[in-house]
Amino acid sequence: MNEGLDFDTGFDPVDPETWREHVEAGLRGAGLDSLRGRVEGGLLVEPLMGPADVPAQPVGAPGAPPFVRGARTAAGWRLVHPIDAAEPGDVVDAARAALALEAGAVHLAERACARLDRASVEGIGGPVILDPGADAIAWLPVAEAVEGVELRFDPLAVLARSGELPYDRAAATRWLSELAPGGRRVLVDATPHHDAGATPADELGYALAAGVEYLRALGEAGHALADAPRRMGFALACDADVFLTIAKLRAARLCWSKILRATGIDGAGHGMVVHAFESRRTQTSLDPVVGALRGVSAAVGAIVGGAEDVTLLPYEDGRGAERLAINTQHVLRAESHLDRVADPAGGAYYVEALTDRVARAAWASLGEIEAKGGAWDAVVSGRLAEACARSAEARIDGIRTRSIARVGVNRYAADQDPVGVAEASPVAPDVSAERAPKALRDAFREAPRGGLADALRASDAAVSVLRHEVRRAPGETSAPPLRPLREAAPFEALRAAAAALPEPRRRALVVGVGALEVVKPRMDFARDALLCGGLRVEMGDVAAELALPEAPPPTVILCTTASLAPLVEASRAAGVERVLVAGPDEPESGVDGRLHRDMDAVEVLGALLDGLREGPVDGGRS
Repeated sequence: MNEGLDFDTGFDPVDPETWREHVEAGLRGAGLDSLRGRVEGGLLVEPLMGPADVPAQPVGAPGAPPFVRGARTAAGWRLVHPIDAAEPGDVVDAARAALALEAGAVHLAERACARLDRASVEGIGGPVILDPGADAIAWLPVAEAVEGVELRFDPLAVLARSGELPYDRAAATRWLSELAPGGRRVLVDATPHHDAGATPADELGYALAAGVEYLRALGEAGHALADAPRRMGFALACDADVFLTIAKLRAARLCWSKILRATGIDGAGHGMVVHAFESRRTQTSLDPVVGALRGVSAAVGAIVGGAEDVTLLPYEDGRGAERLAINTQHVLRAESHLDRVADPAGGAYYVEALTDRVARAAWASLGEIEAKGGAWDAVVSGRLAEACARSAEARIDGIRTRSIARVGVNRYAADQDPVGVAEASPVAPDVSAERAPKALRDAFREAPRGGLADALRASDAAVSVLRHEVRRAPGETSAPPLRPLREAAPFEALRAAAAALPEPRRRALVVGVGALEVVKPRMDFARDALLCGGLRVEMGDVAAELALPEAPPPTVILCTTASLAPLVEASRAAGVERVLVAGPDEPESGVDGRLHRDMDAVEVLGALLDGLREGPVDGGRS
C-alpha cells in the first residue's frame, strides 16, 4: 500500500543542535530547561531524547531474556472483567453477563468469593480467576475439579491491604507450597501499594521484593527454583499516563529477569507474566464518564507495555458502564489492532530511556527493602505503609495545587454535581461451624509437602468448612494496613459542600476590565477553577469599565489590568458579598481571595464556600 512513497526524501535532515536553536528561538528567552519535566516519582524527562539517552544494554526480542519487549513472542492479551458483587446470585449473574459480552475471563476478588461455593462457580460456566485472599487453600478442590478455574494466592497483599492474616508466616509459606504446583497460583499483587499512593518505582520495588520472598519460600519448601518462576504471576497497576505505564511494565520484566539470572535461572519461559489492573486511586464520582477515557489510556498503556491480562474498572455502577469497560478492550483489539504487534513502542528513544530510568529507580527501591529484612518485614513493620502514605500526601498536594491535573476533577470540570457512588463494603467470609473429617484435619496439621493438596483433592468438604480449618492454623499476623488513596477526595468534598448550598448562593460572575489579551486568559482560568469548586459560573464581557448586573450574584471574580481597589469598592456598593481577583493582587485592595496558578485550590475555594455557607453579614459582606 506504500508503493511509490519514499520517506527518505523530501525532508531536510535536522541535527539536534539545529532543533535546539529553533526551539529556543520559539521560547523567547525561556530556555530549553523550561521544557524539561518530571513524571510521577520525580524521574526527569527531557524535551528531546535521542540515541545518547538510550541505555547500551540489549533489550532482546519479544519472548527472550531480559524480556523487556515482552514475556511472549506473540502479541495479544486476555480481557479480564472484575466482578464486585457480594451475594452469590449477583456474582453469578454479573459473571455470566460479562462472559456473554466475550470477556476472556472474570476476576473474583475477596468480596465476590466471600459467600461463594462450588455450585456457584460451576454455575458461571466460563473462565474464572479466583482471588479469594487469605482462604485460597480452601478453594483448591474447586480449582482442581471445575474446568476453567484459576486460583491465586498472595498472603503479603492480604496482610498489607487488611492489616491481618488469620495464621502465621509459617502457615502462609505452607499454603504457598501446597498451591504452587497447579499453574501460576502464587501471585505477587502490588496494586494495593499503588492504590495507597506508591510511586511506580516503589510499586515495582515492592513487587520485586515480594517475588524474591516467594522464590525463597518455594526453594526452602523443596520446590525446584528453575520451576518456581512458572508458578508465579504479578499484578501491577495501569493508569492514564500511557508512556509511564508502558515503561513500568517493561522495567518490571527487566528487573525480574535480572533477579532470576542472579539465581541461575535464565531462559525462555521465565519472563514475568503480568495482570494489569486499572488504577483505583483515580476513580471518582466527579464527571465519571471521563473515567471511561482514563480507562482507555490505561488499557493502551497496559497492552502496549505487554501485559498478558488487562482489567478495566467500570466508571460507575450499572450495566452500561460494565459493558463499556468490556467493549473498550474489544475496540482496541478489533479496530485499533493492538493485538497485531508485540512491543510496538520498542525502539522509541523516549520509551527506552524512561524504561531504563524506572528500572534503575525500582532496583534501588528493591535494594532498600532487601537491606532492611525483605518484603515480609517491610509490610509487618509498617515501613511500606509509611512510605505509601508519604507518597500519597505528596500526590494529594499536587492535586490540590493542580500541578497534577485530573480532567473533570481539578481541571475542566463539568457544571454538574457529583453522582452518588455506592462504596463496596467488606464482606465477612462464610465460615462453617462444622469441622472437616479427621483425616483432612490431620492433613492440615501435619501432612508432608504435597500431602495437604492431595487430601484436599480427594475431599468433598465445602469451602466454608475448609475455611474453618484454615482459621485453626497456628498464630495470627498483623501489620499496619495500607490506606487507599482517593485522588479526587479533596475536590469531591468541595463539590459536595457547594451542592449543599442554596442554588442562588452558588452563582459566581467572572468579569473582565482592561486589555482583552491579558484579561481573557485570566477569565478562562477563573472559570475553570470555580467550576472545580462546584460554583455556577457566569461569564461577563471584557470592557473598559466595570459593569455589573442590577442584582449581582454573591461572588464576583475580577480579572483586570486596572487598579483593583476602586473595582472592589464598586462591587461592594452593588451588593456583592465576596470579591476575588484572578491574577496579581495589590496592597490594601480589599479582595477576599486570589486565584492564581500556584494556589492551593482546595484551600482558596474552600474558604470561599465557607463564606457563602455562613451567609451575608454587615450589609452584604460575608
